[in-house]
Amino acid sequence: MTTPARRAHRGGGSGGIESKLEREKRKKVELAAKRRERIMAQMARMQRNFIRENKELFETTSSADTLTPSDESRSDDVE
Repeated sequence: MTTPARRAHRGGGSGGIESKLEREKRKKVELAAKRRERIMAQMARMQRNFIRENKELFETTSSADTLTPSDESRSDDVE
């Protein structure tokens, strides 16, 4: 006959299994968060590099493509 203390020691008790599953889940969540953080940082670097390398495109586009609501309504009236 096995005592509860021995089952817990061997990992045979439900508490030991549950806590192991909880630890694994917590570890996976932490790894996913770190991975997400790395990916977001990489994307931010890539965006900054793209903007820096294509600065002239953004300078000409931002002034030409900016419409006010009144500009948009006038463009609908023209046929």
